[in-house]
Amino acid sequence: MSGETKHAPTPGPWHADGCKVRATNTSIVVCLPSPDSGVNVEQAIANAAFIVRACNSHDALVAALEKALEVIKVWHACDEVWDIYLNHSPELKPVVAALKSAKGAA
Repeated sequence: MSGETKHAPTPGPWHADGCKVRATNTSIVVCLPSPDSGVNVEQAIANAAFIVRACNSHDALVAALEKALEVIKVWHACDEVWDIYLNHSPELKPVVAALKSAKGAA
């Protein structure tokens, strides 16, 4: 993510208010229905609710995945074994990919 512009610090927690996503400091993101895109009012409201859930849970999910990787690493005491497991295990590939994506490094 080096060299990319990062988003402003989140003023959350965020709250859905119909098609609007509001932060505690009154920042507003609007999910507008659009006939051109096929998004109706119900979908715009659902989009706003989804954005709220994603934003409010993002940091906790990243921290939980990082902690899970730390715990699993302890199970593999040898760094060489851990590197192989981390980079080649089918069980860990989605965890590593999700963390990279969440951190903007995908």
